[in-house]
Amino acid sequence: MSEKRYTGSDVFMRGIEVLAGGRSYMSNHFILAEECAELTQAASKMVRYIDERTDDRNSKKDDAGKYIELADHILEESADVLICIYTLMRIYGFSDDDLDVEVRSKMVRNLERIGKEVE
Repeated sequence: MSEKRYTGSDVFMRGIEVLAGGRSYMSNHFILAEECAELTQAASKMVRYIDERTDDRNSKKDDAGKYIELADHILEESADVLICIYTLMRIYGFSDDDLDVEVRSKMVRNLERIGKEVE
């Protein structure tokens, strides 16, 4: 695999162009909502799986394969959400720099909320 991240590649960005132009404005928004819901569901399944293993009343055997399956599903749904985010960024004319500014701002705010700082 190349050193360049896929999301920054020309192939990825051409695909985003096709997705942004190949579906209606409304469809792109609904698809993002659906993909976010699928990521939420995948995360919830992981929490339930972990909770079942930490509940003293539950004597189920740990299953590393199930954990990996659930983690892989979170990764898969995260990729779908990321594609949708980039599609909407294209629709609204946001750049990677615009996103970076927002991410930095939100990261600082989140770290402040828990009383932490990263240098």
